[in-house]
Amino acid sequence: MSGIGIKRFLIFGAILLLVLPSIQSAFGNNIDSNEINITNTSYTEHFTNCIILILGICNEVKGPPLWKLGFYCNILKKDFTINAKGEDVENIHVLIRGSDNFKFIGGKDIINIEIKGATGLVFWGGKSLIFETTPIIARFKAKDIYLTE
Repeated sequence: MSGIGIKRFLIFGAILLLVLPSIQSAFGNNIDSNEINITNTSYTEHFTNCIILILGICNEVKGPPLWKLGFYCNILKKDFTINAKGEDVENIHVLIRGSDNFKFIGGKDIINIEIKGATGLVFWGGKSLIFETTPIIARFKAKDIYLTE
């Protein structure tokens, strides 16, 4: 390599070293990922390829809008969020059997469960005409579960 080629290579390398950190800081926060970004939480656990059973009373369940009198049965994979904020008489019991571990949480009144790629059955009293309270009974087979206590 000639002296001019080495100088061009060093100048190009110096410019890259100066420019790349600014590109990362400008675009780094806007990059989408498959992971859920949960902030201001105390503890988050991730489970993959698992079965989850949820029983209790919960005031907030977000999912597809196709509820029939409180029941939802999904054949195609959907995403659900079950969020107990400690309001009124909220109390949730969760049983998770993952591919490599087992978890039971009993009597939590503040918990957030994000279920990704789920198939299963759900009954939630918030969409039912029968109950004044909001009981939830759910059984999912899910690809990913993010459990925040």
